[in-house]
Amino acid sequence: MSVTSSSLNELVFRSYIVMWIETLIKYIQQLEKNDVDGAWEKLAKIEWKEGRSWIKENLSRVGLKGDDALASVELVRLGLQTLSPGLYSKKEFNVIEATPEKAVIETTAWCPLIDAAKRLKIDPRIPLNYILIPRLQGILQSINPKLDIKVGEIDKSGARWRLIIELLD
Repeated sequence: MSVTSSSLNELVFRSYIVMWIETLIKYIQQLEKNDVDGAWEKLAKIEWKEGRSWIKENLSRVGLKGDDALASVELVRLGLQTLSPGLYSKKEFNVIEATPEKAVIETTAWCPLIDAAKRLKIDPRIPLNYILIPRLQGILQSINPKLDIKVGEIDKSGARWRLIIELLD
């Protein structure tokens, strides 16, 4: 038996996760074609609950200091890792604006949702807004119900994209 290199393991992982997300997107699209109302919204509710469950299980280990937008930045990075473990290092996750009311994060990390959307030739905001954002909202709103997160700019290649966390009134 030969030893597999870590770069090959990462390639296999990336291929698998993108393929799995493509299958999920195709399934949701098929449900919509078959007049199943709110398929994307139902998936978003499941993802929100997953985020909430994850933070409840892990909050004591996170070391959160506060409940505003600025304090939530590290929670978002950890939440992204629930989709792609180990792929959101602090080097690929840059905070470009940070106040207690608003934080803007720019990431250059590989995103399986953006990759799957590109392969399926759909707007990457669709899987981001129905899979990633609800999960992150479940995490953040467990800490403070007034926290909101949304997708900001996405460059054409998908290699650089932003998330915006806001503390709503």
